[in-house]
Amino acid sequence: MSVVVPDVTGLTQAEATAALVEIGLVLGDVTEAYNETIAVGLVVSQEPDADEEVLEGSEVDVVLSKGQEPVTPSGVLGTVVHGLRQAVAASSTFCTAVGADDATEALAYIHAWVMDEATDPPFAFIAPGREYRERVANAGAYPEAGEVLLALVLPITKTDDLDAFYAFDNTRNSILSEIAASAESGGYVHIRSIELNAEDYGLWGAQEKRARGKSGIQAWHTITWGF
Repeated sequence: MSVVVPDVTGLTQAEATAALVEIGLVLGDVTEAYNETIAVGLVVSQEPDADEEVLEGSEVDVVLSKGQEPVTPSGVLGTVVHGLRQAVAASSTFCTAVGADDATEALAYIHAWVMDEATDPPFAFIAPGREYRERVANAGAYPEAGEVLLALVLPITKTDDLDAFYAFDNTRNSILSEIAASAESGGYVHIRSIELNAEDYGLWGAQEKRARGKSGIQAWHTITWGF
């Protein structure tokens, strides 16, 4: 017996499954692809296409949207992001914290702009801040300047919360000091300030712990840079 394939584009995976089962079809392979216009998690395309006749019990493969493809920072901002990744990797304290033997291995723990949501601590993450142009009065120029965000998320190594925070702060302070020195000496970034965002400082949330299976402490920092 043949059936007509329904149009499941624009539906969630669960909705598409229900629509297919209702007329005797089966959800087949599910893959993902970036899409500029269709929201994350909705069906972008299907195979066979809608309105085709197929045998009952046939599979329908779908492609789900991953949303817009992340833009890799370029120009001055790209230089800053690249430089900060190198600076974090050059921190011997960070290497020790993540169990990396050297800076090359440590780079695998330093994510920028986009990161798998399933990533467990330890890791560092460089996120978009804001970019602006600031006048330098004595030079009469408008050099690039801006902000990026740096997160340090490390697993809890102490059983007592207070001891864990002390240990984390000592590690964090050392990493930041080494980052600043490395960034300046490497010529990648002129760091104006590194400030702790108190609202995003504390224990790795219960939601993350449930989802990712690890406990940790996180601290987000605003790095102001300029040339």
